[in-house]
Amino acid sequence: MVRTLPQVSPTTVEYDESKALNIYIDGNNAVFTNKEAVDLDALKIKTKAYLLSSKSNAAIAIRTEHETMYNTYMNIQNTIVETINTLRQDLSKKIFNNDFESLNDKERSQITSIYPLNLIEIF
Repeated sequence: MVRTLPQVSPTTVEYDESKALNIYIDGNNAVFTNKEAVDLDALKIKTKAYLLSSKSNAAIAIRTEHETMYNTYMNIQNTIVETINTLRQDLSKKIFNNDFESLNDKERSQITSIYPLNLIEIF
């Protein structure tokens, strides 16, 4: 699978840490969301629930330790991006009766404003 990194937002994302989905990966590669240990399946469920409730106000903060393995970090990021893409796809079909990738720029912008990719990376 070839994956490109998400586009960097030209502006700094302001977020309230108390309202964000906070993901922490410790030096032993254990993953926590809001201080609760999770595996990738649970992370996907928590991310989806958070995005559905927060929508355009969603911010996901990923904090890692220096010892965190790159592979673990990428698995977490892939899970988040996959979840957002699934929600965008579902909404695209619901609103426009079309796949997200087939939408024009205006339609795609409308969907991404509802489910933005606001990742805050803290190293």
